[in-house]
Amino acid sequence: MAGSGYETALAEYADIEERLRDPAVLRRFRLARRLRRELAALEALSFDGTDGARDRFDPYDVVIRIDGRGALASWLLRACERGARRRGWRVEHFTGPTPPVDLAVCAGEDGPGAWSVFKHQTGLHRDAATGETVRVLVLPDSGEPADPAALPGDPADWSISRFCTRDGVNRIGVTHLPSGLRGWGNSADSHHTARDNALRTVRALLLADGLDPDDPAYRFVHPGPVPVRAHDLRTRRTTGHRDPLDGPDLPQHASDG
Repeated sequence: MAGSGYETALAEYADIEERLRDPAVLRRFRLARRLRRELAALEALSFDGTDGARDRFDPYDVVIRIDGRGALASWLLRACERGARRRGWRVEHFTGPTPPVDLAVCAGEDGPGAWSVFKHQTGLHRDAATGETVRVLVLPDSGEPADPAALPGDPADWSISRFCTRDGVNRIGVTHLPSGLRGWGNSADSHHTARDNALRTVRALLLADGLDPDDPAYRFVHPGPVPVRAHDLRTRRTTGHRDPLDGPDLPQHASDG
């Protein structure tokens, strides 16, 4: 990365340092951790032309959507959970077991962001024995507060619906009307938590939807062609497109207990 890249990185660094001086930012723990990871990533740049195209979302957390039913969907969910917890990262479940299942993986203050690890898992996953197909979508999560008063665009662009459930769990649906993007949130604690979870999903979807095709992160959110991985749940082997989550591939490290 040469002259202009160096100046851009310095400007980014100064902007992040300024944000971290704001007590309101420091109170938003996920956002503050992401910003500190961004500082570390900028400090690690060499600016000698060897860094290539930097994925600016690598320090971000992620929202993961697993859309499918059956053994493979459950297996992939457990694999994501275990892959995160092995790194000491926190897993937050946004929805119940009814697909699509949305969850977040939140990295720590030091080291890489969850996006740098999980972004390779977007695509179709197929059970080699049964033909069951599960679609996985991994999205960068900015850590910005899910505040209904600070949503982008006009307030009329947003629809927030509350649903009653027999089990007493709060269920909220959030839709961004111009794009049709929707997220769900479940919480046994409060409808505010459920709403914030749904808003985080929709904001992540909007962030991904607005990526420029030249952005290095674009090919992970909008891959073409869509990568397909075939999994043998009995032997825990994967064929097809492979990118590491934790070792050779994701499911080999996701035992059934």
